[in-house]
Amino acid sequence: MSSVQIGNAGEHYVMACLLAQGIHAGLADRGNPHFDILVRNKSGDFRAIRVKTTRSASLQWTAKDEWNPLPGFDKDNPDPRDVSVLVAFNNKPPGPDTEIYVIPTARLVEDMNQVNRHYHRHKNRDGSTRKLSTQRVIRLDGAKKPDNTAYAFREDWREFRDRWDLLNGAA
Repeated sequence: MSSVQIGNAGEHYVMACLLAQGIHAGLADRGNPHFDILVRNKSGDFRAIRVKTTRSASLQWTAKDEWNPLPGFDKDNPDPRDVSVLVAFNNKPPGPDTEIYVIPTARLVEDMNQVNRHYHRHKNRDGSTRKLSTQRVIRLDGAKKPDNTAYAFREDWREFRDRWDLLNGAA
């Protein structure tokens, strides 16, 4: 499957999870850079959520701006209602092994930037300086390394696993 198909599968998977909980939800227009699904939560408030999907346990983004890697997100004035849903199929069809993380976008961006800063403070194995890149990576599995902290986010984000209540404004 292509990355577009994986993304679509993740969005539809999240839609199914929301609808099964009685939450009204609809997909955004294709190519919308700011959100993927519009929901009306149980208290009647509307929320625009971002969905990021991976076929494995490694999430990747291309940053549009160095420290504001997600379009429409203002790290200097974050909206506490801005929530992202991360879907990891873990190299299996959607089902019991699929992981869902419902995480405040401010926390996601903070973690992405922290990992990126840490990575670029260290040199490559050959001693050369690492080149700045627009790619951002967060891995759910593995162990953090002295020069790369992008690993083990399954543990770091355990409090956000299946936290659908965050769409209702609960912390």
